[in-house]
Amino acid sequence: MVEECQVTLEAAELTTALFLIGFALGALPVAPLSGKFGRQPVYLVTYVASSAFIIGTGGSCTWAQVLACRFFSGFFGAAVLAVAGGSVNDIYDPVERGYAFPVYAGVSFMGPMAAPVTGSAISQFWSWRWNYYLCGIIGFAMLMFLSAFCPETLADVILFEKGERVWRGTQAQTVGGLVVRRPHRKSVSLNDFLHLVVLKALKLLIFEPVIIYLTVLLGLVYFVFFGCLEALPVIYRDIHGLELYQVGLCFLPVLAGTALAILGSMPFAWYYAKEAKLGRSPPPESRLIPLIIGGMVLPVSLFSGLGRWTCFK
Repeated sequence: MVEECQVTLEAAELTTALFLIGFALGALPVAPLSGKFGRQPVYLVTYVASSAFIIGTGGSCTWAQVLACRFFSGFFGAAVLAVAGGSVNDIYDPVERGYAFPVYAGVSFMGPMAAPVTGSAISQFWSWRWNYYLCGIIGFAMLMFLSAFCPETLADVILFEKGERVWRGTQAQTVGGLVVRRPHRKSVSLNDFLHLVVLKALKLLIFEPVIIYLTVLLGLVYFVFFGCLEALPVIYRDIHGLELYQVGLCFLPVLAGTALAILGSMPFAWYYAKEAKLGRSPPPESRLIPLIIGGMVLPVSLFSGLGRWTCFK
């Protein structure tokens, strides 16, 4: 990409930065929209748009087109993470979520770390454009799978659709002596929607200590996480002289560590489920124990893995 678009390496890193900026901005409206219209419509619309812009990135002819497509692919792709948590919440009860959320969160971290393993080889032996083409093709394949096998999960929307079906089948009739009336969605004005999307989110971010702490921590984790995408190629290619496809293989330990983190959280979920089954209702803070352990391990891993042991020959 650097040679073909005639940009510097620092400018090329804007593709990741703009993707993340679009990702952050896109997460604001999709969660309220999914709460009103349902999870599935938001998934379908954003999957189409995000996959199209990803393919557009691969087919871009100018550097400006690359940056624009990367921003909008992140903007529409944010629904996958921003709404998926709500889908998990719809499907599982509070005890089962202790098992479901680590898998959901772990897989969302494993995806970006698995991409360099194949993407570096594709870039070296084929073309950087095919990284985006393949991602777009996978996105459209997932779109077809989602539309065919993943039904709506939001209870309010399911109830509304059921009421619509009952109304269509019993128009001008009565059921049990009662007239069946057509259900109506509660209308939301643009002003109320903007208040929900922007002002309420900012209010929670400023005045809720738990949200402030988790936001700062997750921001740091994502900063380090995506920083690895830029740091590891510099360390292993420029300093240690590895080939590009070999640099991609250096992300495999990160994948293994994420898988271990998923497995390591299961005993805590099992303990929570056991206590809840016995009627002892463990405090919600007990869910944070894996987070506390991970917070202590993270700086140690950064110092040992990316610092003293690997940055020098």
